[in-house]
This record gives sequence, C-alpha cells and structure tokens, in this order.
Amino acid sequence: MSTGPLNSSAPTTAFIIGGVYNVTSPAPTPGQALPLQIDANGNILVNIAAGAASGTQYADGTTQATPTGTVALGKNPTNILHSLSLDASGNLNVNVAVGGGGGVQFADNAISGATPTGTLAMGWDSVNSKVRALKVDANQNLDVNIQNATLAVTQSTSPWVVSLTSTTITGTVAVTQSTSPWTIQGDSASGAVKAGNPVQVGGVFNTAQPTVTTGQTVEAQATARGALIVAPGVDGFAVSLASTTITGTVAVTQSTSPWVVNITQLASTILGTPQTFGTAPTGVVVGTSSDIYAAGTRVRSNQTTTAAGVVDVNVVGILGVTNSVTNGLFISITDGTTKAGVIVATTALKTDMSSIAGTATVAAIAGVQKVGISGAAAATLDAVITAATAPANALATLAVNNTTPPSLTTGQSVAAQCDYEGSLFVKPIRRAQTVSKGTAITTIGAQTILAAQAAGIFADISNLIITVAPGATADVAFTVTLSDGTNSYVFNMDTGALATATADPTQININFNPPLPATTAATAWTLNESSAQSINVTVVAVLQKAS
Repeated sequence: MSTGPLNSSAPTTAFIIGGVYNVTSPAPTPGQALPLQIDANGNILVNIAAGAASGTQYADGTTQATPTGTVALGKNPTNILHSLSLDASGNLNVNVAVGGGGGVQFADNAISGATPTGTLAMGWDSVNSKVRALKVDANQNLDVNIQNATLAVTQSTSPWVVSLTSTTITGTVAVTQSTSPWTIQGDSASGAVKAGNPVQVGGVFNTAQPTVTTGQTVEAQATARGALIVAPGVDGFAVSLASTTITGTVAVTQSTSPWVVNITQLASTILGTPQTFGTAPTGVVVGTSSDIYAAGTRVRSNQTTTAAGVVDVNVVGILGVTNSVTNGLFISITDGTTKAGVIVATTALKTDMSSIAGTATVAAIAGVQKVGISGAAAATLDAVITAATAPANALATLAVNNTTPPSLTTGQSVAAQCDYEGSLFVKPIRRAQTVSKGTAITTIGAQTILAAQAAGIFADISNLIITVAPGATADVAFTVTLSDGTNSYVFNMDTGALATATADPTQININFNPPLPATTAATAWTLNESSAQSINVTVVAVLQKAS
C-alpha cells in the first residue's frame, strides 16, 4: 500500500477491498462498523439517501389516473405540465389546432346525400371553373365520357356475332369451317373428265424410311423419282403364274419335302443301276470306286497270296521307319482317353504312384508323398506332438557314451552324448549367449550396470556381486535398488567400520537359478544407492529371446 497526491504513480502493491453477501441485511447502530455489502453476483449494494430519486417505473398497460415518475410530459401555454394521453388502443391523441382540418371521412358504400363534403376524389370542371366529386354507377364503375377518341370495345355477347350477308372482305382472313373436320373435294368427280385443279396426293422421299408403331400416322413414302413405295400387308400380294413368263434367276421351293430327284445320267454319262452292299456294281455308280486309295495312292493287293481281295498291309512305325524284325511295333499304354508318357530327357516311362497295394497314397503337399514308417513287426510308428496317449510303438533315439568326448568343427554332426549310465549330457547355455560387466559407483542416482541389448533380446541376470568399501570409523547402513526400468529389487547393506572389529561390511553374491528375468527386451539394468558409498558391482546375464 502507498500514499501520495492525486494522480501520483500507481503503487506496486495494494490492498484488495472485498464485501460480504448476506441474505438478511445487517442493522448496525450508530458508531458500529460493518463490511461492504454485496449481492449474490458480487455487485456492491448502494443506497442513495437523497438527490437521486429514480421515480416510479410503470409496466406497459398499467391503469393509473394520476401517474407520477418517469412518464412522457407536455407543457401548455400557461407552463403547466401534463402527461401525454392515449386512446383505448394505446394511440397518441393528437389535436391539430390550425391548418390541418381533416374533413369528413366516409366509409365504403356509405350514404353521402346529394352534396357530400370531406375527403373525396374530386375533379375540376374547367367550363364552369368548379370542383366536383367524381361519380360512379350502381356497380361502382367510374362514369367516363370519352370525346374525340378511338376506342377498343368488347361485344356484349361472346363470341361476337358477325353477319357477312352483304359484307365485302378484303385482304387475308383466317376462317373456320362450320363442319369438323373440313371437307375437301376437287374440281371433278371420280370417273369424270379431269377439270380445273383436282386435289393432288403426294408422297415423301426419305433416304431412311421411318418406323412407326400401332396407331401412329405417317406420310406415304415415295422413291427419289416419285414412284409410290408399296409393301405387302398381312394378306400379301396375290400373284397368278398361269400365263406368266419368268426371266432371270428365281428361288423356288418344291411342294414336297425333301425334293425328289431321279437322275438317269450325269455329265452326259448314263448311270448304272445301284446295287446292295457287297455286290459288284454294273456300269457307273455315283459316289463309289472299285479301287481303295490311301493318301492319294491306290492300295495294292497282297502279292504273296492268291486270295482275291486281300489288302497288302505295310505298317510304318511312329518314328517313320517301316516295322521289321529289328524295328518292332511300338505299343501305347492308354486308359482309352490318355496315353502314358515318357520323360523327354531320359525316355523313362512316367509313373504316378496313386496307390500302393490298392490303397490310395496320401500327399503331404502337392507333389510330395506323405510317408509313414513301420517297425520290424509292421507296427505303425506315429504319434502327435500334443498331449495324447502314447503309441504302442515309437522310434527310439540313441545316445553314445564316449570316455573321450568328440571335438567337432563347424558344420559337422555327431550323435547325442551320454554318461556310462545313459544319462544325456546337456549344456544349457552357449558361451555366446552370456554377457558380463563390472561397474564402480560412488554417487547416488540410477547408474547403468548393464546396457540395453539389441531389439528383441532379453538380458536375464544369472549372477550379481556387490562389495562395499568399509568406513574408517562410522558404520553406515544403506540400501541399493536394482531395476530393469519396470520392476525394482531392494537390498540392505552396511559399510562396517575399520575401527570396530565387529562391524564388517555387507557383501552380496547371488546366483539366480533360474536367471532373474528382464521385464522387457532391449532394456538396461540400473543400480541406485540410498546414500553415496563406494561400491563395486559385477553382473552376469544370459541373453535370450522370448519363448
């Protein structure tokens, strides 16, 4: 808070003045102090004691014979104020004292008498220099007397009635025939001598003739030379060929089906009588020959026998060489549809092992046969990898006992090794799957004791060794917290004191079996002291993937 003259510099600090909200206003006595009063919205309540009367505020439509307060007032010539008055509809009453006579207002269709006065539509009589009210007839139409003008008039009857008995019409007139449709006729009757200008009938030429549907109208069609185009209807054209000569090529249909033809000669050669099958023909027979031809060459008869009609047969192999003792006839193996094939590169016969001893073979995948193993006693050696009843027979896996263990190089294989009692030798961890790190810590705060491994690799701690340097005289107890970023493990430790023989420092040496698992892959292990002591940490971890 600061003090100073008016308009001095603003203070750097100031008191905030508040108020109190009371549902019931306080009633202080003289000499008593009380806080400022505010309403429920925080506004300061103010009461003006004198000089600022707000008057009475009236709602619209309030009945009040002697209104006081804020109303609209007017002053008369004697300087007396009066409130403005309204009629029953709330309209301001106005009396125009001078220069604003309103006259008499007539309602529509009111009786005015012979000499109406007031606000009417008036006109000036220029002949008599008088102003007169406009007149209307009984139908309220304005009476108008038009002089020296051409008017468009409407006949009282509809349509107009015009008599042309003695009227001469000139020019072009559009007329309507009394009959419907119009009757049109030429100058001469049918069969009479042509006279005047008979009514002509024409046709329309169209490059592409129109297509109409039932009930539609279309012009008669003509050729480019004006010839009328005629097409047969449902009944067709009636044509008689009794005395008609037909020229050109005509397609005809025989009355019987199929056509009956009796040929006695062909190409001026008399044909012989047809014979039944197996009988030698006499004369020329259509479509037969006494000789048999193969590939254009007449087949000869057997030269080594005397039997008549025996064909000399010479079979040529599929390689194009005539069959003989040294070149035998090749036989194709087929099921009547498909022939057995050979492998092109080796000419070996292709086989399809679709069954064994009549039982259909099973394919593990397309083209790969599924093979089952049977033991010496013909028992099937088969089992599932899930939990199920063990088979009666199974394939045994052997292990070898060697007093001198084998020494393998990359890519070599060897039998499983066992001791003299048959127990299988197992090495649980590869050397490449372990990692170790030593860290010295002297300050508090999370210190990395094993860095994060590659993506997907978990570093599970198998060994943890923590040693602490002893204190000189003071024996300090503290804790260390091991964390993988998700889970934390707390160990209690003590520095011991060199001056006190019984106060030996705490040493931690833990072998985790199984290893202490990291919660997530690719995460670092940290160690944090509760107080700054000199400690050394050694950690060994096994690297593995989630499985």
